[in-house]
Amino acid sequence: MNDSKNDEINNKDRVQKALSYCYSIIKRKIYTENEIRIKVSRKFGEDIVDALIVRLKKEDLVNDKIYIELWVRDRIELHPEGIIKMKFELKRKGIPDNIINDYFRRNSVNENVMIRKLIKKKMKSNGINRDKLYNFLLRRGFVSEKISNILNEYY
Repeated sequence: MNDSKNDEINNKDRVQKALSYCYSIIKRKIYTENEIRIKVSRKFGEDIVDALIVRLKKEDLVNDKIYIELWVRDRIELHPEGIIKMKFELKRKGIPDNIINDYFRRNSVNENVMIRKLIKKKMKSNGINRDKLYNFLLRRGFVSEKISNILNEYY
């Protein structure tokens, strides 16, 4: 009987420490649900993760939909990438396909503006040729046809 009380106390203490840990990391940066799951399970064990996620969701501290909105906005402004690459990166972060697809279905992302911005930036910094620019934009996840059409305006 005494052992079960000690286990219960230790478990509550572990949950509280894990919760404090979550608050401290979320204060600095927004995370996906999957990223929180991984961090907490590595540090405190998998058995408390589900309960923590439920609590963090109730407090609206973990929300993959909000994460996508902020992440995509940052990508567009700071590191432009095509929708293809953005979807791949979000999936890699553990966000379910249905949430990703729903976001891009509801929100339009103007890839043409991003492509033009990148072309102007690359042309300013160094006289880059068309093929290198094309390959650079492909690696950024833009669609080949869009790249070609916009490059035709410049070359």
